[in-house]
Amino acid sequence: MLQWWHAPNQGQHTLGTLMTTTPDVADQYFSLGNVALKLGGHLNSAQLCYVTLGSLNAAADNAILILHGYTSSHRFVVPGDPDAAEGSWADLVGPGKAIDTDRYFVVSPNALGSSYGSTGPGSDNPVTNTPYGPDFPALEFEDMVTAQRQLLDHLGVKHLKAVIGLSMGGFEAFQWAVQYPNDMDLVIPVLTAPWGNINAQASQGALALLQNDPNWHDGWIYDDPSRMLATMEKIRINTLKRYGVPAWLATQDSDATSVDQTLEQMAKRWALRFDPNAMICLRHAINRFDVRARLPLIKAQVLYVLASTDQLFPPSIAKFTLDPLREAKRSPAYTEISSDYGHLASSLDWQAWAEPLAAFLRTK
Repeated sequence: MLQWWHAPNQGQHTLGTLMTTTPDVADQYFSLGNVALKLGGHLNSAQLCYVTLGSLNAAADNAILILHGYTSSHRFVVPGDPDAAEGSWADLVGPGKAIDTDRYFVVSPNALGSSYGSTGPGSDNPVTNTPYGPDFPALEFEDMVTAQRQLLDHLGVKHLKAVIGLSMGGFEAFQWAVQYPNDMDLVIPVLTAPWGNINAQASQGALALLQNDPNWHDGWIYDDPSRMLATMEKIRINTLKRYGVPAWLATQDSDATSVDQTLEQMAKRWALRFDPNAMICLRHAINRFDVRARLPLIKAQVLYVLASTDQLFPPSIAKFTLDPLREAKRSPAYTEISSDYGHLASSLDWQAWAEPLAAFLRTK
């Protein structure tokens, strides 16, 4: 039976059972108030959902902002998160780990426009008391980063040690580096690029599946959300295949039938949780994102991380980030994860880049 999940203080709708949380790492909520957006429009009574790990030091300068992927959750930094679409970073984040929470104060927010507690298309519009749905206003990454800056101010963070972002979170990391160039020492974009439409073709296929579903009704699905489950599951299976999940599952169980069944189970869980209108909203923001011309504005030291078999962000694109930084007299670092697991490399082969990551965090 489908259930609605309502975030505290707001009617955030996601399909599925109640959100799973690690008991000692609870979701927290920050009120943004009324938010004016870059492309026009505004959000009333908006909020960000987030988790924190570790403690802020007396100088308020040991914070690391970690940003999640397109269809993932901010909880990918904690153990046991079932919504880590690009895999979990729990092996990288924690006491004594590469991102050492005995040393750093980690803040991981759910992106504005997403489906895991922050204001998004599935949230109730306080003016109408019904979900925004396709009426949710257009977002830019600048809006997301501005909201995160407000959250950090609320938490008392004066200066960031680093901004680290995976996939879509990497777009946010690049946006942080050009929007607030003096606010961080380090920026670490992972399996990502400084422009978003590099994967526009794949996104067009997913959006076409939604729009061709006779139950879509231009996104007004909230009276009976279950009618979109089959299409959302199909979208998710296609995505998991692009991410390289079957290759990983094959190492866990060589039975092809079992691999297919596991893919279906993963897809069903995601389809129960993720609002298709959020997927559209974020994808449009991704396709508009491009800060390549602004890369020389970056003042933070950069560690750019790609993976050998990632089809979404192949190593061949590295020069489009590294060359402009070098021409601007920066000295960017680059790490390539040798992995068979494509877009899941940063989590499934975390050992391959944990030490370069930890060493880079110690450089300044």
